[in-house]
Amino acid sequence: MYSALSGTPQEMIEPNEVVIWERLRKGGVTILWVSIPLWSRLQQYYYDVLSRLPQANLDVYLEEAKSVQLASVGGAALIPSLLRFWRHTIGIPLEAAIGKPSPGVELKLSEESEGEILMKSSLLFSGYLGDEAKTKESMTADGFFKTGDYARRVGDEYVMEGRVSTDYVGNRVAALVRFSPGFDGNLAIIRDALSEDLALYNLPTALRVLAPGEVIPATDAGKVVRQNVVQQYFTPTGDYELAPSVEVWDLSQKQHKAKAWDWNGVQLSPQGLQM
Repeated sequence: MYSALSGTPQEMIEPNEVVIWERLRKGGVTILWVSIPLWSRLQQYYYDVLSRLPQANLDVYLEEAKSVQLASVGGAALIPSLLRFWRHTIGIPLEAAIGKPSPGVELKLSEESEGEILMKSSLLFSGYLGDEAKTKESMTADGFFKTGDYARRVGDEYVMEGRVSTDYVGNRVAALVRFSPGFDGNLAIIRDALSEDLALYNLPTALRVLAPGEVIPATDAGKVVRQNVVQQYFTPTGDYELAPSVEVWDLSQKQHKAKAWDWNGVQLSPQGLQM
């Protein structure tokens, strides 16, 4: 809305990775807003198709893509590998910043330069209907909403650092994947591929491989509905055992290649594994 009122041309195109890459190739795109799943599909299309082009043809895509000055996402946080792809492979210096507040939105941090994001706007809800205690808990005395997001200020922008508080429940980390045709994978292969990039406690200990025709429950915007994923693919039996279709990792088994100094390294996915 603000872009339209300021006279900035806008284009609404099909949310398809091929269409978007071809539009980027034509140049002139300075702001790009797509959902998290589409950002991932753009990355995958680059590896599957564009990277195989003659270098001269590929350079056209790369040079024109660098005209993007602002890339927006919504619904979920970007995973580090996706940030690395756009920053290092494509050359767009994406940062995990949420930018500046929109006109009419007032932001501040609970502490001077780092803390919980507090927000106030005329468009913001005034409280929880019929729950005065919850409203009082969620609002500051001067009317700012406590978002629960933790950030730091860099100049006049805000960079996300995580959540103020997170409830940890002692459950297994599960992976729901679809393998490329002909790829024979298992939980050990996935854990090995992820061990260079994730802490040991973040590695999946349960694996469900999607069969042809099975889909991941998601909203219309493409955001995964985790509760539905659990109910559909990881619901335990009456004996609290997972279904035979779910491969379960023996928690007493050691992960030999998981070294603390490698957790933040860059690990390429094995060929054929779609994660």
